[in-house]
Amino acid sequence: MQQWRTSIERRLTLAEVWICLVSARILLAVVPFQRLMRFVSKPTRRTELSGPERLRKRNQVRRAIFEMRQRLGDQTTCLHRAIAAQIMLRRRSISTTLYFGAAKVPGQGLSAHAWVQDGEEGVVGYRETKRNRYYIVATYPDGQQGTSFLQKSVPQQTFHPQSFYQQIGGGDGQAGDDADIWKDADGNTTPETHMGHAQL
Repeated sequence: MQQWRTSIERRLTLAEVWICLVSARILLAVVPFQRLMRFVSKPTRRTELSGPERLRKRNQVRRAIFEMRQRLGDQTTCLHRAIAAQIMLRRRSISTTLYFGAAKVPGQGLSAHAWVQDGEEGVVGYRETKRNRYYIVATYPDGQQGTSFLQKSVPQQTFHPQSFYQQIGGGDGQAGDDADIWKDADGNTTPETHMGHAQL
């Protein structure tokens, strides 16, 4: 009986992941970016889960998103999965932080990435931040930052989230050397200059 219940719960969670991924893709196309991010990053209104139950729910969502990623392949991006994870965890009374980051990857140029953390615990997309030294360029909710995978935030930059999403929308975070993600006070858009300033 317990095995049957576990199987049903798994199937329902996978269906929820699929719905959230499709919803994320549609919403990113039709809803202003900042408005969407403010909505998906709202903290839960219910009492936050804690202890073993929080860990169990978090792992349940993590495994389901990973399994769906294996099934869908390149049909989803890191941003789709991050949004899905944040929505699903909020439904389970777990408030999380969605991160946008950038790194200079040898041989690949500027790499953009989105991931989710529960405090300092990674949920989805966090393994990539271990492989490469990503710098935070934006967080949702704003200002909520863990410290386990990041060195520091990118200093003195103006972040343009819509440009960022356009760069990572076609793949899993690879933006290329000509990515128009950064702008300084003079409106310049030369990522190589800013990468040097940020010591990436």
